[in-house]
Order: sequence, then C-alpha cells, then structure tokens
Amino acid sequence: MYKIILNNIHEIQTGIDKVVIKPKLTEKLNSAGELEYIIPYDDEFFYDYEEKVTLVEVKYAERTEFKGILAESTKMFDGSKKVVFEGELTYLNNVLYPPYSFAGDYDEYFRNFIDYYNSKVDDSRKMIVGRVTMTDSNHYIVRSSESYQSIWKEINDKILGYGGYIKLRYVDGVRYIDLLAESGDTTAQKIEFGVNLLDLEDYIDSSDIVTAIIPLGASKSDCDEKEDDVERSFTTDKLDIATVNDGNIFIESPMIEKYGRIEAIENWDDVTVPSNLKSKAEKKLSELILSNKTITAKAVDLHFSSDEIPYFKIGDVIPIISKPHGIDTTAILTERTRNLNNPVEDTFTLGTEKKTLSSSVNDSNNATNEIENKITGNFINDLIKNQTKLLADGKNGNIFYGFNAQGKLSEIYFTDTDNIATAVDVIRLNNKGIGFSNDGFYGSYKNAWTIDGTLNADFINAGTLSCNFINGGILRLGNFVNRDGRIEIYNDKNILVSTYDKDGIKIFNENGNSIVMNDVEFAGYDNAGNVIFTVQNEKFVMNRAEVRTSIDIADRLRMTYMDRKNEDGSTKNVGVGFISIVETAKGRSMS
Repeated sequence: MYKIILNNIHEIQTGIDKVVIKPKLTEKLNSAGELEYIIPYDDEFFYDYEEKVTLVEVKYAERTEFKGILAESTKMFDGSKKVVFEGELTYLNNVLYPPYSFAGDYDEYFRNFIDYYNSKVDDSRKMIVGRVTMTDSNHYIVRSSESYQSIWKEINDKILGYGGYIKLRYVDGVRYIDLLAESGDTTAQKIEFGVNLLDLEDYIDSSDIVTAIIPLGASKSDCDEKEDDVERSFTTDKLDIATVNDGNIFIESPMIEKYGRIEAIENWDDVTVPSNLKSKAEKKLSELILSNKTITAKAVDLHFSSDEIPYFKIGDVIPIISKPHGIDTTAILTERTRNLNNPVEDTFTLGTEKKTLSSSVNDSNNATNEIENKITGNFINDLIKNQTKLLADGKNGNIFYGFNAQGKLSEIYFTDTDNIATAVDVIRLNNKGIGFSNDGFYGSYKNAWTIDGTLNADFINAGTLSCNFINGGILRLGNFVNRDGRIEIYNDKNILVSTYDKDGIKIFNENGNSIVMNDVEFAGYDNAGNVIFTVQNEKFVMNRAEVRTSIDIADRLRMTYMDRKNEDGSTKNVGVGFISIVETAKGRSMS
C-alpha cells in the first residue's frame, strides 16, 4: 500500500484503514509530475493545506516515489476540496538565471545551472548533481542567453532539446538530480498479452511523420572544409553528411515504403564532424517515427505481486508484446498514471518523451473504490434465487494453486479465466481466511472473512439482521462513504414513520402529515403538502392552533378558559380571560 505523508510529519494514508479519496499520481518523462487527491471536509488536516507551502511525499515499501509542493486547492460542492501537488522539479522554474555565454561540455553546463540554483534556495530545496552521462561527441558545445530566463527553461530548451533526460531521485532522504543520455534501461519485466496486459490502444499521428531528413551541422565559418584529415561538405553554408553517406545529404527511413517520402531538416549547430552528424541524424529519424506512435496500455505491474520482479519506472524501455494487436516492440515509458489505492488501475503511455514541464493534468476517470455498506431486508427469496444462479454459473471457472517458499501448497485461487493475470473475479483461500475480488488477482480484496473473525463485505444481504447493539463508534452514511446514505424506520405495521438522509430528518404519521428538519427548514406539513407550521428567524409561525387550557406569555400574563358554575352544579365555558402572573417570595401568584 502506498503511504502519503504531509509536511514530513502527518501520515494521511497508511493502509486500508486510513486512506485519502481518489489519489492519482501522474508521472511524465522530463516533467515534474503531479499528485492529486480529495480531502473530506471533516479530515483532521483539512486546514493544513497552504499553496506553495504544504509538502507531500508518496512512498511504497519505504521507497520514495514522489515529492511535491501544493500548487492548487479547489473547494468542492460537498465541502471537500481537491488538492494538486507539483513535483519538485518545478522548483527549477522559480529561479531566474542571468545572461551568460558558455563553451564546454554538457556536464559543466548543467552543473552551472544547479550550482546557481542551490545558491538561491535554502537547504530544504537544494539538489545534488548525481549521474551525468549526457555528453557531446566533441565534448564542446556553445550556448548563450541575452536575458534572464528560468533555470528550467534553459535546461529544457538547451539541454533536453538535444536529446537528454532529467530525473530526480531520492536516496536516504537526499535529493539527487541526474542528466542522462538515455531515458532508462530495458526492463526484464514485459507488458504482455495474456500475462499482465489488460487493455491497449495503439495509434499513430500521421500528420507529423517524417521519413527522410537533411541533417545540418555547424556553419562553414565554424569549421574548415578539411580538418584532421576529415573531409567536409556544406549545404547552404552548413555542414552536411554527403562525405560519409555516399554523396547523399539525406538520411532515409525504411518507413518510406509505408508512409511515402516526407522530408524535413534537422539542425545540430554544434556538430563539426560529418560522421557524428550522421549518427545523430539516424537516431533522430528513428525517434521521429516513434514519437508519433503512441501505445496506451492498462496493465499490471507485477512488482506488486513479488519484490523480486523489477518495477516499471518512467523512462524505462519496456518490451510490449500483443500478438492479437500485431505488436512486438520496445518503447519508452513516457507517462504513467497510478491509482494509489488500486494499482491494477494503472495506465501506461509508451512512445518517446515530450519535453514539457506541464503544470496541469487531465481529470482522471479512475476513481477509488468507495465503501458502500447496505443492509436491506424483506427480499430473502430473491436473494436465494440470485445466489443459486451465481453458483450455477461458476461451473466454467478455474482453479490455481499457490506455493510457499518451501514449495508446499499454501493457497487456492478460484478464477473466472484460465490466466490469473487476466482474471476479474477471484476467490483466494489460505490459512488467514478467504477473500473475494472482482477487480483481478492483483486488485483489492474488499470482501473477506479473516481468521481473526472479521467479516468485511461491501453488501450484507439478509432477511433479518439481529444484534444487541452495533459497536462501531460512528454509523456514517452519506458524504464519501455512501453519497445517498439513508436510514428508514418502520412501525409494527410496516409503515414508514421516519427517514434520515441527505435531505434531513423526516417524521410521518399514518395520516400523511410530516415534520421536516434540516439546515433549511423546521416545518410541519399536512397530507396535501401544505405548511402547518414553520420556525423562521426565532419565530414559531402556524396557520391554526388549539389550546385546551391556557397560554403563558413572557411569564407575566396567562390566557385561560373561563367556566361558569350552574345551579345544578354543572359547569359551562363562557369564554377566555387574562390573568396577571406575579412573582412573590413564595413563588408565583395569580391576580
């Protein structure tokens, strides 16, 4: 289970008994990434969120997955609020770098930016330069700026724009920033149909496809036509590859046969060697083809089933195999959206990176599994019929066995498919209890009966539920637990006499009259829906009243009935009268 820690102190998510609402972590290559979730209005830390101040950390198995700062807080209709945190790379966008002129290699160039950034921030936001593998073939680049620019913009435009990758990582609480020539390593774990691939979209944006490019390097003034016995040729006064490419200034892709000839020019102003220019162009052309090919997959990261399986990281080159879709390739993991409460809902986008520091993310359609406790009655026969049908339909299920570290049988799984990875409905039985999942083997077992005697279920259906008392501290319906929570009370004639729901408290009698109490009104209604009485601004307002004995007004005046005694001893009401109420030492007296 993912942990979420607020301000380095408060663990606001620790496990199944303490979770936030709809937590979604979006990671992108060469991007800060974002975390968003919803806080209910009665959360103990509801008022601890301050934009540009509040910090958050996401951890899995003590591994820091994300750190960020609150960027946005939005009040919701129901009183809750949605919070959005930007990853710590966004700090680089907050510091301006002065005008400069630089000549050297990427390592020194990058360190200059980070050293300057560190000189402007306090220790809590400093970054240590870690691995730097990006380099120029000549170990010599020329860069400059004539105005103040954010450090992120300079890095993004003048380093990452030439093919590098930037990453933050956390080791023992220390923040390292890496500049890498390659996005990542090829993973041992695959995304494969019939194993861990659940859904897939594959598409190409043909509007930007390029199948042939003219690579151009440094200008003629920056390099001699022949230097160090290397022959050079120039197109439009810029270095080309004709001398190392059989006289051809184009690099052409085999995809010409599929898409036709689509030409473009790519410039590398700092490259002075034709062979280096050619190798850069070949790599660039393959990226241009792949950059327009995107694969979006819903898959299971098998790392959550075994620590021995390496987990997917942004930038990893992942083999993706799906014979039904005609896919057998490798692609860079450029974006991953994680459902922190249900990893089986994770989505992966594979292709090539997009070099942007996005501050916004599309709203997720993935939702956390809301807890709905429903206790219903008076339908035991329908319940039996439904259960009988479900069990009858289970004849086509499958059985799998799980083994412990000693190789002994320790678990039994009942699934709806013949592959655990693709199963949706799963029953898991072992010495700790029996669990039921309808979102796959790697999903959550929301319904379970464990060895300690605990029964947890989304739906409890019973003809009669009998108990001495319900011991739960708070019986909570509505809001985030069940948006339409409702309590109904019936009398011994099975007539509804009271309801408690989102509209307040309603009390009924058999004649159809009712009393309504909520945050808008306190009123009584007749069976036709007409108002009988209301409470308005400390005033009790009614249409009619019948008083059988008396009314006291302000403890000073009593209005009461008047009787006359007849000669035969009987009494007759002759009207009403007013009596003064006087306070004395002995108490009240009437006059």
